[in-house]
Amino acid sequence: MTAGDRGLLVSGRATRAEEFLHLEDQKLRDEHLSRHRQPVKAYPGKPRQEGSRRWKKAAALKRAAEARSRRRVKLAANTAAHHAIAFASEVGASRVVMGDPKGIERKDSGAAQNRRTGRWLRAGTRNAVRYRMEERGISFHAVDERGTSSVCPFCGSPALKADRVLRCRNPTCAKSHHRDLAGSQNIARANGGAVKKLAHVEHRRVGQPSRRDRRRRQFDASRGEARTRAAAQLAESLAA
Repeated sequence: MTAGDRGLLVSGRATRAEEFLHLEDQKLRDEHLSRHRQPVKAYPGKPRQEGSRRWKKAAALKRAAEARSRRRVKLAANTAAHHAIAFASEVGASRVVMGDPKGIERKDSGAAQNRRTGRWLRAGTRNAVRYRMEERGISFHAVDERGTSSVCPFCGSPALKADRVLRCRNPTCAKSHHRDLAGSQNIARANGGAVKKLAHVEHRRVGQPSRRDRRRRQFDASRGEARTRAAAQLAESLAA
């Protein structure tokens, strides 16, 4: 989020880690459920069959874990919205334009990434920001953000993307930006706002720190180390 020469960067890495660890845990829960007898729905000529008690207990734990993860993600979205409204009020903004990743769910990026995209709380985060802006009397508009984090916000030239860094390809410009802040500046420029060099950027974090999470320690101690070793072996074989 940018306003003039000031910027706000809210990190959602902890929320992304929460989703990743939750999906990894749910895989193990599904494997456990598959080893027990589940109930069978009734159909004409055959009554409903009860499942095993272990299946019912495991299913209840899975539902509880899903609800707990959803609460954490929703809390992080609301916290990010609070940071946004505090920043907008501090800079005296009267109009906020937010990028809306509309249509991203129609892009096929593979089974794993499609599942993560489907769980992304896009509308919930957008509405959380909208409600708080409207409470303060700030007008809110959601626009298409396609391509905003791929061009330089100063000269409009295509830029190279490396992780979260954006480097302008124009040799006369050759500036480096944070991709999220550059996207915010490009949205502001496309909607009549002025783009200035950021003199001050505030950093905030939302979500539960993943390194303190028991699931993170378990993942690093078992599956994480196995994946790291496999990746290292693959890199060595490619280098050879």
